[in-house]
Amino acid sequence: MNTLSESKLEEIIKLKTKPLLKFASNFCKNESIAEDSVQETFFKLSMQDSSRFKSDDNIYAWLFFVCKNFIIKKSRHVKKFCPLIDEYDAVDENGSAFDILEEKEVQQENARELKKLIAKLPIRYQQAIKLKFYENLPVEEIMKKINAPSANSLFVVVNNAKKKLKKMILESKKCLTYH
Repeated sequence: MNTLSESKLEEIIKLKTKPLLKFASNFCKNESIAEDSVQETFFKLSMQDSSRFKSDDNIYAWLFFVCKNFIIKKSRHVKKFCPLIDEYDAVDENGSAFDILEEKEVQQENARELKKLIAKLPIRYQQAIKLKFYENLPVEEIMKKINAPSANSLFVVVNNAKKKLKKMILESKKCLTYH
């Protein structure tokens, strides 16, 4: 597999960081998620086979497509791992105020149970989960805080933590409902 040359990758990063960051910020309205998604997009680009791109236009289109998908994925993770919700100001069109309050209580109980399970993970996994999903820090900051030598090793730690957490959730025999 032939990856992009370092000089070509630097050129693309130089040319496309600002437009990609602007796109990501407008798309998700969250600066931290936008920055993290752009970083992960460029990291993923660095791992791609250069023969898949016929021209720079293909690379640029790919960047925006992948960045958008990272944002969507991150938004799902934020909702999944941070189920606490803001106070409801209004009633949804199909529910009553009681239904909304009851749903909020269920979500808060799920959040408490999830935090208990996270506390049972090894320290490094706890830190990775909290920094990535609760504090929503960029990849580089998380790498520094947990002493991960590379973004790839950070992804391995986070994925292992998620797998272990999922196993613990299934073993707890509690049905945690995420919205």
